[in-house]
Amino acid sequence: MPILINYLFRKYQKSLFLTYGLTFLENLFGLLYPILIGNTINGLLRKNYESFMLLISLWLVHTLIEVMRNIYDTHTFTQIHNHLAIKTILEQSQKGITTSQLATRSALSRDFIDFFEQDIPRVITSVFGLIGSLVMLLFYDQQITFYCLLILLP
Repeated sequence: MPILINYLFRKYQKSLFLTYGLTFLENLFGLLYPILIGNTINGLLRKNYESFMLLISLWLVHTLIEVMRNIYDTHTFTQIHNHLAIKTILEQSQKGITTSQLATRSALSRDFIDFFEQDIPRVITSVFGLIGSLVMLLFYDQQITFYCLLILLP
């Protein structure tokens, strides 16, 4: 299995780098919302609309990146699944595996690719949420941030 993962990562390195990079960028924009919303509220109270335009711009760019990532993710991981399924079917049929076993192994390859398509971005989002929350908390109260970091140890 590790050989297969290495093979897939080498073959689709650029596509995976781009899709996970867009996930990274999308999460980075998500962390900017609380800061910009606070600045927007302060700006609107002063009748300054520049911060509001900045928030709208961030939202538009974030939405555009999210749409691009979803389209590109679907294309990339469908391509990887098709490659993996064909490779699995060809190799297993040469070994004389039955049709039902081939169908099952092909379906398992979809689950394998779903892990990289759905679960890895969820992990990235969770890590961003955790680190982003700690960094924002650090600006408000350093002692509570220290206690939160202590909780992570166990």
